Formats: sequence, C-alpha cells, structure tokens
Amino acid sequence: MPLSDLDSLVNKRVDLFWNKARLSFDLSHALFSSFDIDMGTRLLLKHLSASEAVLGAEAILDAGCGAGILGICLAAACPDARIVMRDRDLLACAFSERNLRLNGLAAEQGGSGRTIAVLPGLLGERDSLGPYDAVVSNLPAKAGAPVLSYFFFHARAELLKPGGILACVIVNTLADEARIWAEAAGLEVSDRFRGPGHTVYILSRPDENGLSDAPADPTALPDPAAQSGSLPECYLRSESRRTVGRYSAYARGYWGLPEFDTNSFATDLALEAMERGLAGSLVRDFLVLEPGIGLAPLWAGMALGPRVIRAISRDILSSRAVAANLGATFPGISFSVENPARSFSGEAGLSDALLLFPETIPNAEIASPLWRLMLDRAKLGAGSVIVAPSGVISRFEKTRPKSFVKLGEKRKKGLSALILRRE
Repeated sequence: MPLSDLDSLVNKRVDLFWNKARLSFDLSHALFSSFDIDMGTRLLLKHLSASEAVLGAEAILDAGCGAGILGICLAAACPDARIVMRDRDLLACAFSERNLRLNGLAAEQGGSGRTIAVLPGLLGERDSLGPYDAVVSNLPAKAGAPVLSYFFFHARAELLKPGGILACVIVNTLADEARIWAEAAGLEVSDRFRGPGHTVYILSRPDENGLSDAPADPTALPDPAAQSGSLPECYLRSESRRTVGRYSAYARGYWGLPEFDTNSFATDLALEAMERGLAGSLVRDFLVLEPGIGLAPLWAGMALGPRVIRAISRDILSSRAVAANLGATFPGISFSVENPARSFSGEAGLSDALLLFPETIPNAEIASPLWRLMLDRAKLGAGSVIVAPSGVISRFEKTRPKSFVKLGEKRKKGLSALILRRE
C-alpha cells in the first residue's frame, strides 16, 4: 500500500523538552511507540544529557532511528555536529525527515553546510559516512541475538573512531547478554544505568595503545556482501527447501523477518488463490506488495516464468532477503524494489499479475490507497489477489472499483484471499 500520505498516518504529536530545547514529534501507529516517546528512549536521553563526550561529538550516528527522536534531539543540542540517522524501515526514515522539518532542521547529504542525513541501513552494515565520534541506539530486541551481538563488534571495528562512544539502551531481559557482547567486542563499559524495564550502557572504543582496528572476534568482520546491497551473514537464520504452492523451492530465513522456518498461513493462502486465479495466464511482469522473505516471488518464478518481478516494500531487510532468495534460484529474472513511502511516478510500469499483502494500520484508511495502486499498476486482463484478515477484505469489497471483477475468494484461519481480474 502506498504510504506517501504521511499526514493520514500520524497518530499523535508529542512535545519533548530536552537539554534546553523544546521539540515536537509526530508518531504513527505504523511505527514503534505510537502514543508517546518510549521509556527506553527517555532513559537513554536522560543520560545523554550528562554526556560531554556525546554532546561534544563532531559526528554522530543514530542507528535504528525510528521516528528520529534520538537523532533530532542531538541535532538540536549539537548544532555543529554531523548527524546521520539510519533505519531499515523506509517509513521510519520518512517520519524522521518529517520530524526534522517539524523542528526546523533540514535533512541533506553533503553540501557546503552542516550535514544531517536520513538514510536506510541495517544494524551491522558498513557505513560509508563513518566512522563516528558517537553512536546512539535504542537497540531493537526483535532484531535477534546474533544481529545484536554482531552490532557491538561492528561498532568497535568500523563505526567508532578510537576513543568514540557507543551509548545504547536495551530491554532488561537482554541487558546482561549485551554487556557480554560489548566486552567480547573490545568495548569498555564506562557506565551502566538500570531502569525498571531498560538498561543504558555507555561504552567506549579504547584509544589505540597498541590495539589493532580489528574486533576481538575476527569472524565478526563485516561481510563484504553488505557493501553490494546484500545481507551480512549475521542475519542468516535458516536454510531449507520450502513448499510453495505446487512446487518446492530452496529459501533462506533471516533474523528479524517472519517465515524464517515455516510458511505463514497468509503466504500459503495467497499461493492457493494465485494458482486458481492465474491459471493459463501469460505473465511477463509480476508485482508483489510486502513480499516477506520472497516465497511468493519464488513461486512466481516457477509457476509463471516472468521476466520481471517487482516488489513494493518499506523494509529493506525484506527487500534484500527477496533479492537473495530469488537471485539464488532465478538469476535471470529482473528484480526491483519500490519505496511505498515515496510517491510513485507513472514510469513504474504495468504488471500482468499482482499479489498484495496490505498492512492494516489502526485508524488509517487503507482501501482507497490500495485500489489506487491497483488501478495504476494492473494491465487490462491482469489477475490480482489481495490477502488480509476477513474483516479487512469485507471493507475492501465495499469500495471495489467496477473495473475489477471478483473471480472468487478463499479463506483460511481468519484470513481471506480476494481473487480479481482487471477489465
């Protein structure tokens, strides 16, 4: 679903007074912590306000920036610092840019003036704008232990300058492990603050003093594949053959993404519906909205043989997982990804078949944007399948354009797959 209308996705605007600056932030149900600034971020900000090393930094990275709270607070407090904000969620990046503008700050890369950059990126991925004097992060517990462990090695090896500071907050259930990971990476624990639900660590990369630039664990060096837009090996969680519709395909599962070891009900239902709705169709161009790890594109490669597969996804981890899985089996299929948090141009191209997994966002109208997408992207005669909870599909049907004819519907485990044809 196109998510470029950010106004419709704002759930609440909150104010924050931090380090003598009064700031405002738009929050969204589509992002983490939609009603208020979360307690982990507030705890970290409390201790950053007393950190001369961070407030005096010339270059700062907010890793996993979300709606931009940490990075924007530091941009306001450190007017001469270069600020880089990264997140794997393209919608989070869009909200960070929105919140920068809301607070009178501009996001731009390079130029003769100050640099504030908001860019997509993964934890543990090589950063061409580094190294930094300070890295701050509200570490996402759902990223997975191997990814979080690797992030500390990566910070020590590449993100931080000698003497640089990593200030992070993590849920208490992982706090002891985080200390082990940090110390194993060669980072020194300068301070530790434990709150009711989160723990803040202030870590430092030692000055050289004979130490090499390599992390303590040489196997944790960044995978060169990350530089080419692929995935660092720390994200790999499983490798197996999967049943995809009537076929079998080899697929990799990844930390931080669903379907890492088994197919979801939504995917299985979608493929059953596609096999019914696209029987006998000639499909050269296949479009999928939010493809997960790429099981549906793998099915399309086997069942339809398209020349082009396009994905629309806000998650760059998902996009790269699809590229890896599809490329391993079908290197000849052209694969591209579009950002739903940007307005689409008319040059994106029309598709012969569409498979849509629309995200359900509380208080947000999702049917109209989805129908607009389908009207813009489906060729005449194109088969389409929409998979969502049955109640959501009922709302879609009430606003279905006449140009989309219903061919049928399949249901499973509270989900429905609506099968359509463009006429």
